[in-house]
Amino acid sequence: MQKSTPSSPSSPAMSRSSAQPTKPSVSMPTVPSGGAPGSLLPAYVIATSSDVNYEHDRENLRKIGLVMSCRLTSAGAVLDFIRHNSIQTIILDSSVSGCPLHELIFQIRKYLRGTPLNMIVISDVSDEGFVIDAITAGCTGFIIRPYTLETLIRHAKVKPEADAIQVSEELLSQGQESLAKGDYDAAIQEFEEIVAGNTNDENDEARKYFDMGMQYLLDRKFGKAIVAFNNALRLNNLFIKAYEGLAEAYRGREDMKNYQIYLQKAADEYARLDQFAEVKRIFAKITKYDIHAPNAYNTLGIELRHKRMYVEAVHAYINALKLSPKDENIYYNLAKAQMFAKRFDDALLSIRKCLQLNKDHSEAQDLYRLFTKVEWNDDKNAPVAADNKTLDKIAND
Repeated sequence: MQKSTPSSPSSPAMSRSSAQPTKPSVSMPTVPSGGAPGSLLPAYVIATSSDVNYEHDRENLRKIGLVMSCRLTSAGAVLDFIRHNSIQTIILDSSVSGCPLHELIFQIRKYLRGTPLNMIVISDVSDEGFVIDAITAGCTGFIIRPYTLETLIRHAKVKPEADAIQVSEELLSQGQESLAKGDYDAAIQEFEEIVAGNTNDENDEARKYFDMGMQYLLDRKFGKAIVAFNNALRLNNLFIKAYEGLAEAYRGREDMKNYQIYLQKAADEYARLDQFAEVKRIFAKITKYDIHAPNAYNTLGIELRHKRMYVEAVHAYINALKLSPKDENIYYNLAKAQMFAKRFDDALLSIRKCLQLNKDHSEAQDLYRLFTKVEWNDDKNAPVAADNKTLDKIAND
């Protein structure tokens, strides 16, 4: 299967129209069981504490052929419903009682982990901070009132436009069918095709989409940010299911060694899903309240390092260097994150780049001495010293 390189998303994931929606008609024609196969979303749940918005949105959703399962009015009711029911789509009004909307979205994502769920926000609020919070919490669409039926239809799709991720999602289904039939060899082949190449930073497709979403958020291209973040989520979920499938297939073949290996890979992917969610929340605060910061990614890296999220901090500093490639302080910050991530050779390389930009950077000189046991001015190419007790302690923590 040909692997994809993430391209610039171009989907109406966030929309606003100056035209008012068509007024509700008096007649109530028979409601279909859903849109045409593969086109519109199936039955949905709507969450709003506003009777006016409820009547308005329900009628517009009815007009485009969608069926309402039930109405919920509070955050608590939404979370309780999700715990006991399987749903594919929830329409979230900006007026939901119980907690801020972005917190509700985040709690839904946290509970469902990698389980796909369409979460479309229809909002009376267009404040930039409100929008950023909803996007980074994990909504899959954002519509600002007033909206047209055309806008609603564009959001009410079961699947995004055909792309390479969808090809892998279809391959996942084939693998799961093979697994259910007990054809373990075929299942392993199909699952392995999905995760092939997902082994390092260079080929990390989910990371590429995630970073793309962060940049779109910084550039205030909110619709594209939603699409990019959603693609990252789709890939996270895809890899989780593929690794779990591989584990089960190897268990079916009584290969318990590979069973344990792929269970751990699935667990690692779940952990990264949680890390991505936390990084988005932190970045939302930075982009809302520190808009004029010289480099938001550097600020993000510092926040993540303080939270001991060292791997994510490293990625943040690498993005910061794309904006400020001659900033010695970012290289120093990167070196510290790499050190605590136990990437000592990379850390030493970053220290060297810092000192090449500013040989008088005293903190970098101290760090260079810690790594090499020599002074920068005495030997600029010294390796990491053997029997380095400080680094050994970090490595064993």
